[in-house]
Amino acid sequence: MSSEYVDNLIALKAREAHDLKEIGDQWRTPDWLFFALDKLFGPLVLDLFTDGQNAKCTRYYTAEDNALRQDWAGRLKEIQEEQEELQAAAEVYDVADHVQRVWGFANPPYSRNRAAEVPLTGMVNIMAKAEEERKKGAGTVWLIKAATAETWWPDTIATRTIFIKGRIGFEPPVWFKAKKDAAGATSAGFGAAIVIFDPEDEEKHAPEYISREALMDIGLPMANIMQDVCEKWIAQWDEV
Repeated sequence: MSSEYVDNLIALKAREAHDLKEIGDQWRTPDWLFFALDKLFGPLVLDLFTDGQNAKCTRYYTAEDNALRQDWAGRLKEIQEEQEELQAAAEVYDVADHVQRVWGFANPPYSRNRAAEVPLTGMVNIMAKAEEERKKGAGTVWLIKAATAETWWPDTIATRTIFIKGRIGFEPPVWFKAKKDAAGATSAGFGAAIVIFDPEDEEKHAPEYISREALMDIGLPMANIMQDVCEKWIAQWDEV
C-alpha cells in the first residue's frame, strides 16, 4: 500500500548517506532486549511494525502493509494453529499440554503523520488498535517510550506496564550509512517500558519494574549465540 510515509521511507533508505536525525521511526530494538522479552513474555511470533529489514520475527508487517489495517488477532490465530499442526505432526507429546499461546511484538513508530488520510503511525492510533485487537483475542507485547505525560500513554487500557530501570540504547537501521562528516552512529537512549495487552486478563495491574541489567542477563546469551550463528553462516558464503 503506497503512501507519502512509505514513499519517503523508500527514498530515505536509497540515499547514499544519512544523518542520525533522519532515522525517525526506524530505530531498532537491540537483539538482547528482544530475546529477553521473548523469554519472559513470549513466544513473540509477529512483528507488527517494521521497515522490512529490522523485523525481529520471521512473520511481520511492513509500512507498506500498514499494521493499523491488519487483523492481528486473526493472524496470530493462524500462527497458533500452524504451530499446533507442526507439533501434532511430530507426534512427540500432547499438543494441548505444550503449545504456548503466541504473541505479537512491537517497537512502534511515534511520528504522527497528520496529513495521511489512512494513518499508519501515531501512538494514539496505535494504542487504540492494540486495545481493539486485544478485545478480539490478540495478545501483544510492546516496547515503548516511558512517556507517561503523553495523551496516548495506555495506563487505562494496557493489562500490565513494566518500567525498565536504566536507559535503553536503540540501534540505527541496517540500511543506515553515516555521512563522513557526521558524528558516529551509536544509539538512541531513553527511558522505556514494556506494555502488555493480554486478552485473557481483564485486570489492570499496578505498575511493575525490571532493571536493564536483569533483562541483559536473560537476553545477552541468546543474542551472542545468534550472532555467532549469523557470522558463521556469512563466512560459509564468503568461502564459496
